[in-house]
Formats: sequence, C-alpha cells, structure tokens
Amino acid sequence: MTPVGQFVVAKRNALCLTQDQLAQKLDVNASYVNRIEKGTKSPGNLRFLDRLAECLELSPDETKALFAAAKLSQRIIRMPKNLSPKGYVVVANLVDGLADLNDAQLSLLETMINAVRCGAMRAPHTPSDI
Repeated sequence: MTPVGQFVVAKRNALCLTQDQLAQKLDVNASYVNRIEKGTKSPGNLRFLDRLAECLELSPDETKALFAAAKLSQRIIRMPKNLSPKGYVVVANLVDGLADLNDAQLSLLETMINAVRCGAMRAPHTPSDI
C-alpha cells in the first residue's frame, strides 16, 4: 500500500464510508478507489485530489498531507536533467532492487541518502588522496 492509499483508507474509514460510497461521491468507479487504496493506481490530476479532499472532508492541513502522500506515491520517477550516466545506472539498480529490501535496509538507505545530501558523507578515499 502506498502513502496515499493508507491516507485515503484511514480518512474513508473515519467517515464510515465504503469504497462504493466514496466512489459515488467522486463520480468514479469503485474499482478506481480500490486501486488507489491498494497502490496499483496513482491518483489522477490535481483536480481529482481537490475533489478527493472535499469528499473526505479534509481540513487545510489534512489536504496538504493528502497532496504530500500523493507525491510520495507517484509510480513514475522523473530523472533530473543533469543526471550523469553513472546516476542512471545507480537509479536503475536501486529501482530493480527496491522490492527485495526490508524496512531496516530501506531505513539505512534513507539515512545514507540524507547524509550525502547534507554533505555529511564524503567520497571514499582513493590512492591519490592518501
């Protein structure tokens, strides 16, 4: 389940709505709501997210949380324009191996990425650096 799926399920259940009832409010097929909740479908465009927030009776802060969860749940990753060839290889390897990682390994990977982004980790020493 994706972050947006978890969010929608929790809010829908808090309102005591079934998937069918939410789908009727959204004017979509119930299978669409089901796929969003299971994470096999990303929510549509911003207009759909606005309607979803309205149907789930979200506060402004909850609406921001919904949009953040939707961003985290995107199934397509856009590569930065200035990514090096090595970057493409690293990303491809990461995507290929993600499903095999457990939560502890994912947490370690997240910590390493955050450290690199903050400049806390430096590249390994090469013989010429010694």
